[in-house]
Amino acid sequence: MRVKINFLIEKGGRISINYNIFLCAIIYKFLNSANKQFAEFLHNHGFSFNDSRYFKLFVFSDLICKDITIENNKLIFNDEKVIWYISSPIDDFIRYLVEGLFIENSEMLIDMQYFRIDKVEVLAEKQFSKREKFKMLSPMVLSTKKEINGKLRQYYFRYYDDFSQQLLQNLKRKYFLIHKQELKCDYIKFEFDKNYIIRQLKKKKEISRLRHIYHWNNKTNSYEDVMVKGILCPFMIETAEELIKIGYDCGFGEKNSIGFGMVESVNEKNY
Repeated sequence: MRVKINFLIEKGGRISINYNIFLCAIIYKFLNSANKQFAEFLHNHGFSFNDSRYFKLFVFSDLICKDITIENNKLIFNDEKVIWYISSPIDDFIRYLVEGLFIENSEMLIDMQYFRIDKVEVLAEKQFSKREKFKMLSPMVLSTKKEINGKLRQYYFRYYDDFSQQLLQNLKRKYFLIHKQELKCDYIKFEFDKNYIIRQLKKKKEISRLRHIYHWNNKTNSYEDVMVKGILCPFMIETAEELIKIGYDCGFGEKNSIGFGMVESVNEKNY
């Protein structure tokens, strides 16, 4: 289930291009206002897979505005209307989020810029088939350990890499956490929109997006500034419809809870 929040902002308002951390903090603030215990559980722990990997099982989009420009690492909003989507398959998350939205003030402060909440909608559930096409509402991130210059480093997959099996396993782990049972599915077909890629490259525009995020390091017991590379490109996916719904509800790929991997359905005409 997903929530659509419509904001109004003064034209010319600006925030940092690395604003994910601000949006993440706002979500926990809303949850905390409605149910402090749930907010603390999700923030400090989340849902455990084999007591080793933890998932928050929610995702949110970039801030969407018809007219945005970038100047000196700042997003400038040239239109007063801004949309933000938040999604999760966890009913309590959606309930507490919406309750918190109405408990808090009608304004949100993001990087010293006020956004006034104009309208909040809980959107209807969608049904999916085994083959779907999506556009990205926030970049998709998938990574692996790879030896680079003799050292084992974190490698973020590019649009030309084959990461379909990593994506499949990621979706299956999320399915297990939500439904408490394994889904037997070994088939996946995943393709980015080649025509979109060609158009972007001809315009000399990047398919990938670099973002700074703050990542908690358990060894140093502190936050670290980490650079993350995500992919912003429409794609087609074929696999079990249950897994497609998982991706739609809580994000495709990694780092969903800090705003990566949210999608929206597209039809054949717009693909």
